[in-house]
Amino acid sequence: MQAYTELNFCIKGTITAADNIFDDQAKSLLPLSAHSGARFMSILQLMSFERLLRGVLDRAIARGIVTDAQRAEIQRALMDRMASIGVLEGSEEGGVDGIPEPDAMIEAVHRVRGGSLFALAFAAPSVLETGAQRHQMEASEGAVARLGTAFQIVDDLTDFEFDVGRRSHNLLVSQIHHSGSEAEKAAFEPLWQGAPVPRGAVETVFQGSARAVLERAYSEARAAFDALQRLGHWFDPALAEEVVHAIVGLDGVARMEALTTRG
Repeated sequence: MQAYTELNFCIKGTITAADNIFDDQAKSLLPLSAHSGARFMSILQLMSFERLLRGVLDRAIARGIVTDAQRAEIQRALMDRMASIGVLEGSEEGGVDGIPEPDAMIEAVHRVRGGSLFALAFAAPSVLETGAQRHQMEASEGAVARLGTAFQIVDDLTDFEFDVGRRSHNLLVSQIHHSGSEAEKAAFEPLWQGAPVPRGAVETVFQGSARAVLERAYSEARAAFDALQRLGHWFDPALAEEVVHAIVGLDGVARMEALTTRG
Protein backbone atom coordinates (compact mmCIF):
# COMPACT_ATOMS: atom_id res chain seq x y z
CA MET A 1 0.00 0.00 0.00
CA GLN A 2 2.88 2.35 0.77
CA ALA A 3 4.41 1.67 -2.64
CA TYR A 4 1.05 2.21 -4.38
CA THR A 5 0.59 5.50 -2.52
CA GLU A 6 4.04 6.75 -3.53
CA LEU A 7 3.52 5.65 -7.13
CA ASN A 8 0.19 7.46 -7.33
CA PHE A 9 1.76 10.68 -6.05
CA CYS A 10 4.44 10.40 -8.75
CA ILE A 11 1.77 9.75 -11.38
CA LYS A 12 -0.17 12.79 -10.22
CA GLY A 13 2.97 14.93 -10.39
CA THR A 14 3.86 13.75 -13.87
CA ILE A 15 0.34 14.38 -15.19
CA THR A 16 0.18 17.81 -13.52
CA ALA A 17 3.47 18.83 -15.11
CA ALA A 18 2.42 17.60 -18.56
CA ASP A 19 -0.93 19.36 -18.23
CA ASN A 20 0.90 22.57 -17.30
CA ILE A 21 2.74 22.48 -20.61
CA PHE A 22 -0.46 21.94 -22.62
CA ASP A 23 -2.38 24.61 -20.69
CA ASP A 24 0.49 27.06 -20.12
CA GLN A 25 0.11 26.89 -16.33
CA ALA A 26 2.59 26.51 -13.48
CA LYS A 27 1.12 24.18 -10.85
CA SER A 28 3.80 22.29 -8.97
CA LEU A 29 3.85 19.49 -6.40
CA LEU A 30 7.55 19.82 -5.63
CA PRO A 31 9.53 22.60 -3.85
CA LEU A 32 11.48 23.50 -6.98
CA SER A 33 13.52 26.65 -7.56
CA ALA A 34 11.30 29.66 -8.21
CA HIS A 35 11.69 32.24 -11.00
CA SER A 36 13.02 29.73 -13.52
CA GLY A 37 10.22 30.01 -16.07
CA ALA A 38 6.85 28.24 -15.97
CA ARG A 39 7.56 25.83 -18.82
CA PHE A 40 10.99 24.91 -17.54
CA MET A 41 9.50 24.35 -14.08
CA SER A 42 7.07 21.89 -15.60
CA ILE A 43 9.82 20.12 -17.53
CA LEU A 44 11.92 19.94 -14.37
CA GLN A 45 8.94 18.53 -12.49
CA LEU A 46 8.43 15.90 -15.20
CA MET A 47 12.05 14.80 -14.94
CA SER A 48 11.95 14.80 -11.14
CA PHE A 49 8.82 12.68 -10.87
CA GLU A 50 10.16 10.19 -13.39
CA ARG A 51 13.23 9.76 -11.20
CA LEU A 52 11.12 9.58 -8.04
CA LEU A 53 8.88 6.93 -9.59
CA ARG A 54 11.91 4.81 -10.49
CA GLY A 55 13.10 5.19 -6.88
CA VAL A 56 9.76 3.91 -5.56
CA LEU A 57 10.03 0.81 -7.74
CA ASP A 58 13.67 0.28 -6.80
CA ARG A 59 12.76 0.32 -3.11
CA ALA A 60 9.94 -2.13 -3.80
CA ILE A 61 12.43 -4.49 -5.42
CA ALA A 62 14.73 -4.17 -2.41
CA ARG A 63 11.80 -5.13 -0.16
CA GLY A 64 11.01 -8.17 -2.30
CA ILE A 65 7.52 -7.08 -3.39
CA VAL A 66 8.41 -6.31 -7.03
CA THR A 67 10.75 -8.13 -9.43
CA ASP A 68 13.00 -6.55 -12.05
CA ALA A 69 10.66 -7.78 -14.78
CA GLN A 70 7.59 -6.37 -13.00
CA ARG A 71 9.30 -3.00 -12.58
CA ALA A 72 9.79 -2.78 -16.34
CA GLU A 73 6.22 -3.95 -16.95
CA ILE A 74 4.78 -1.32 -14.60
CA GLN A 75 6.80 1.45 -16.24
CA ARG A 76 5.70 0.29 -19.68
CA ALA A 77 2.04 0.10 -18.61
CA LEU A 78 2.17 3.63 -17.23
CA MET A 79 3.86 4.94 -20.36
CA ASP A 80 1.28 3.28 -22.62
CA ARG A 81 -1.65 4.60 -20.60
CA MET A 82 -0.22 8.13 -20.30
CA ALA A 83 0.57 8.19 -24.01
CA SER A 84 -3.04 7.35 -24.93
CA ILE A 85 -4.23 10.30 -22.84
CA GLY A 86 -1.51 12.52 -24.30
CA VAL A 87 -2.58 11.72 -27.86
CA LEU A 88 -5.97 13.27 -27.08
CA GLU A 89 -4.41 16.34 -25.47
CA GLY A 90 -1.99 16.77 -28.36
CA SER A 91 -4.80 16.60 -30.92
CA GLU A 92 -6.23 19.82 -29.46
CA GLU A 93 -3.06 21.89 -29.56
CA GLY A 94 -4.19 23.94 -32.54
CA GLY A 95 -7.86 23.91 -31.57
CA VAL A 96 -10.59 21.61 -32.88
CA ASP A 97 -12.72 22.19 -35.97
CA GLY A 98 -15.74 20.00 -35.24
CA ILE A 99 -17.95 19.66 -32.18
CA PRO A 100 -18.99 16.03 -31.54
CA GLU A 101 -22.44 15.33 -30.11
CA PRO A 102 -22.54 15.01 -26.29
CA ASP A 103 -22.70 11.19 -26.16
CA ALA A 104 -19.85 10.86 -28.64
CA MET A 105 -17.75 13.44 -26.81
CA ILE A 106 -18.15 11.66 -23.47
CA GLU A 107 -17.04 8.35 -24.98
CA ALA A 108 -14.15 9.72 -27.04
CA VAL A 109 -12.93 12.52 -24.77
CA HIS A 110 -14.13 12.36 -21.17
CA ARG A 111 -13.64 8.63 -20.70
CA VAL A 112 -10.05 9.16 -21.81
CA ARG A 113 -9.14 12.53 -20.31
CA GLY A 114 -10.96 11.83 -17.04
CA GLY A 115 -11.66 8.10 -16.86
CA SER A 116 -8.32 6.82 -18.14
CA LEU A 117 -6.55 9.43 -16.04
CA PHE A 118 -8.08 8.11 -12.81
CA ALA A 119 -7.44 4.55 -13.97
CA LEU A 120 -3.68 5.20 -14.04
CA ALA A 121 -3.74 4.19 -10.36
CA PHE A 122 -4.51 0.62 -11.52
CA ALA A 123 -1.47 0.23 -13.78
CA ALA A 124 0.75 -1.21 -11.05
CA PRO A 125 -1.94 -3.41 -9.43
CA SER A 126 -2.74 -4.86 -12.86
CA VAL A 127 0.83 -6.16 -12.93
CA LEU A 128 1.30 -7.13 -9.27
CA GLU A 129 -2.05 -8.45 -8.03
CA THR A 130 -3.25 -12.01 -8.59
CA GLY A 131 -6.29 -14.18 -7.84
CA ALA A 132 -9.36 -12.69 -6.20
CA GLN A 133 -7.59 -9.42 -5.45
CA ARG A 134 -6.83 -8.96 -9.14
CA HIS A 135 -10.50 -9.50 -10.07
CA GLN A 136 -11.52 -6.98 -7.39
CA MET A 137 -9.06 -4.45 -8.81
CA GLU A 138 -10.32 -4.95 -12.36
CA ALA A 139 -13.91 -4.34 -11.27
CA SER A 140 -12.89 -1.32 -9.21
CA GLU A 141 -10.99 0.19 -12.13
CA GLY A 142 -14.17 0.56 -14.17
CA ALA A 143 -15.97 2.26 -11.30
CA VAL A 144 -13.11 4.65 -10.61
CA ALA A 145 -12.86 5.45 -14.32
CA ARG A 146 -16.52 6.51 -14.28
CA LEU A 147 -15.79 8.76 -11.32
CA GLY A 148 -12.94 10.28 -13.33
CA THR A 149 -15.38 10.85 -16.18
CA ALA A 150 -17.65 12.74 -13.79
CA PHE A 151 -14.72 14.88 -12.66
CA GLN A 152 -13.86 15.76 -16.24
CA ILE A 153 -17.45 16.70 -17.04
CA VAL A 154 -17.48 19.09 -14.08
CA ASP A 155 -14.13 20.48 -15.23
CA ASP A 156 -15.82 21.42 -18.50
CA LEU A 157 -18.33 23.52 -16.59
CA THR A 158 -15.64 25.37 -14.65
CA ASP A 159 -13.24 25.68 -17.62
CA PHE A 160 -15.83 26.74 -20.21
CA GLU A 161 -14.33 30.18 -20.84
CA PHE A 162 -10.80 28.80 -21.13
CA ASP A 163 -11.83 25.94 -23.43
CA VAL A 164 -13.88 28.16 -25.74
CA GLY A 165 -10.96 30.58 -25.99
CA ARG A 166 -8.60 27.87 -27.21
CA ARG A 167 -11.33 25.90 -29.07
CA SER A 168 -10.77 22.62 -27.25
CA HIS A 169 -13.29 19.86 -26.54
CA ASN A 170 -15.84 20.84 -23.91
CA LEU A 171 -19.11 19.08 -23.07
CA LEU A 172 -21.00 22.31 -22.40
CA VAL A 173 -19.96 23.56 -25.84
CA SER A 174 -21.30 20.33 -27.33
CA GLN A 175 -24.54 20.52 -25.36
CA ILE A 176 -25.18 24.09 -26.48
CA HIS A 177 -24.23 23.43 -30.11
CA HIS A 178 -26.30 20.28 -30.56
CA SER A 179 -29.12 20.51 -28.00
CA GLY A 180 -29.22 24.06 -26.69
CA SER A 181 -32.11 26.47 -27.06
CA GLU A 182 -32.17 28.83 -30.04
CA ALA A 183 -31.18 31.67 -27.71
CA GLU A 184 -28.22 29.69 -26.39
CA LYS A 185 -27.05 28.78 -29.89
CA ALA A 186 -27.31 32.39 -31.06
CA ALA A 187 -25.34 33.61 -28.04
CA PHE A 188 -22.69 30.94 -28.46
CA GLU A 189 -21.89 31.45 -32.14
CA PRO A 190 -19.83 34.68 -31.73
CA LEU A 191 -17.95 33.13 -28.79
CA TRP A 192 -16.85 30.19 -30.96
CA GLN A 193 -15.66 32.74 -33.52
CA GLY A 194 -13.42 34.43 -30.96
CA ALA A 195 -15.55 36.90 -29.03
CA PRO A 196 -14.87 36.97 -25.25
CA VAL A 197 -17.25 35.05 -23.00
CA PRO A 198 -19.29 37.51 -20.92
CA ARG A 199 -18.87 37.17 -17.18
CA GLY A 200 -21.52 34.89 -15.68
CA ALA A 201 -22.73 33.58 -19.06
CA VAL A 202 -22.65 29.93 -17.95
CA GLU A 203 -24.91 30.64 -14.99
CA THR A 204 -27.32 32.84 -16.97
CA VAL A 205 -27.27 32.68 -20.77
CA PHE A 206 -26.29 28.99 -20.94
CA GLN A 207 -27.95 27.88 -17.73
CA GLY A 208 -30.21 25.25 -19.34
CA SER A 209 -27.39 23.48 -21.12
CA ALA A 210 -25.09 23.80 -18.11
CA ARG A 211 -27.65 22.06 -15.92
CA ALA A 212 -27.96 19.25 -18.48
CA VAL A 213 -24.17 18.79 -18.35
CA LEU A 214 -24.27 18.77 -14.55
CA GLU A 215 -26.86 15.99 -14.68
CA ARG A 216 -24.44 13.98 -16.80
CA ALA A 217 -21.81 14.36 -14.09
CA TYR A 218 -24.31 13.26 -11.43
CA SER A 219 -25.18 10.16 -13.49
CA GLU A 220 -21.55 9.10 -13.90
CA ALA A 221 -20.79 9.65 -10.21
CA ARG A 222 -23.86 7.69 -9.10
CA ALA A 223 -22.91 4.78 -11.35
CA ALA A 224 -19.38 4.82 -9.92
CA PHE A 225 -20.60 4.85 -6.32
CA ASP A 226 -23.15 2.10 -7.03
CA ALA A 227 -20.44 -0.14 -8.48
CA LEU A 228 -18.05 0.53 -5.60
CA GLN A 229 -20.77 -0.22 -3.06
CA ARG A 230 -21.51 -3.53 -4.78
CA LEU A 231 -17.82 -4.37 -4.46
CA GLY A 232 -18.05 -3.91 -0.70
CA HIS A 233 -16.68 -0.39 -0.36
CA TRP A 234 -18.34 2.07 2.00
CA PHE A 235 -19.30 4.61 -0.65
CA ASP A 236 -22.92 5.68 -0.33
CA PRO A 237 -24.45 6.45 -3.75
CA ALA A 238 -26.52 9.14 -2.05
CA LEU A 239 -23.30 11.12 -1.61
CA ALA A 240 -22.58 11.21 -5.33
CA GLU A 241 -24.04 14.66 -5.95
CA GLU A 242 -22.19 16.13 -2.98
CA VAL A 243 -18.94 14.74 -4.33
CA VAL A 244 -19.66 16.31 -7.72
CA HIS A 245 -20.17 19.67 -6.01
CA ALA A 246 -16.96 19.25 -4.05
CA ILE A 247 -14.92 18.59 -7.20
CA VAL A 248 -15.03 22.17 -8.40
CA GLY A 249 -12.78 23.67 -5.72
CA LEU A 250 -13.07 27.22 -4.45
CA ASP A 251 -13.04 28.82 -7.92
CA GLY A 252 -16.12 26.91 -9.02
CA VAL A 253 -18.27 27.10 -5.89
CA ALA A 254 -20.26 30.16 -6.98
CA ARG A 255 -20.99 28.65 -10.39
CA MET A 256 -22.11 25.35 -8.88
CA GLU A 257 -24.37 27.12 -6.38
CA ALA A 258 -25.92 29.17 -9.17
CA LEU A 259 -26.63 26.13 -11.32
CA THR A 260 -28.23 24.19 -8.49
CA THR A 261 -30.32 26.96 -6.87
CA ARG A 262 -31.66 29.21 -9.63
CA GLY A 263 -35.23 28.70 -10.78
